[in-house]
Amino acid sequence: MAKANLSDPEVRDQVIAALRKPKVGKAFHVIHWKNRWKVLDERTARTRKSFADQDGAVEHARELARDSKIDLVVHDRDGSIRRESYRDS
Repeated sequence: MAKANLSDPEVRDQVIAALRKPKVGKAFHVIHWKNRWKVLDERTARTRKSFADQDGAVEHARELARDSKIDLVVHDRDGSIRRESYRDS
């Protein structure tokens, strides 16, 4: 693997930008589990918060996704999936 010339400001900025980008495939998921709506963090495989209703879970997960600049995946009870991306926002 070639080394980047970090003394060049343009190359340095490109490397820093690449390091700051979220990793591919990382997202917050909203799922229904045991009569609760859970917000799961795919990066840690843990539940971030649990809600009685889907709307509250989606809104919380949307805020987390925006702040983290990653995707939001909502799994509905009927098996359908909705995806929202906040990578470029």
